[in-house]
Amino acid sequence: MGSLTKYRVVLILNTLSLLYFGIAFMVDPHGMTGQFGITLAGTDAIADVSAVYGGFEIGMGLFLVWAAMNPPYLKAGLVAATFSLVGFMSGRIIGIVHGGAPTEATFRLLSLDVVGALLNVVFLTLFVRGESASKRAGRSTGTTPLG
Repeated sequence: MGSLTKYRVVLILNTLSLLYFGIAFMVDPHGMTGQFGITLAGTDAIADVSAVYGGFEIGMGLFLVWAAMNPPYLKAGLVAATFSLVGFMSGRIIGIVHGGAPTEATFRLLSLDVVGALLNVVFLTLFVRGESASKRAGRSTGTTPLG
């Protein structure tokens, strides 16, 4: 596996998840929110869910594809993916603390958030260490761990 391939694979895995959920929320906002006991009362609610859960996730997924295909932006993609999943994970945990026992659906998403965030942290750490090692070795690194 090429030295940058593993980072690209991680970003593409993030992308697939974001696109899956983003498209699902755009296509069936009532069905997706209904799993969590959320009812959408009116066009404003549907538009907001479609924008935030649909459009934003699709936009972030497309950014990650772009970052994966442009080596100078791999690190930015890894940072964005990591922060996004840590944000999702933190929000769900805070919601559980405030709201009590959630349904299985919330635990499934929380599990995905935790696994994804850990995967991203590991690969972001590897990327940063690779950059640092390249700099210590006196190689011009640009923004890739290889130089």
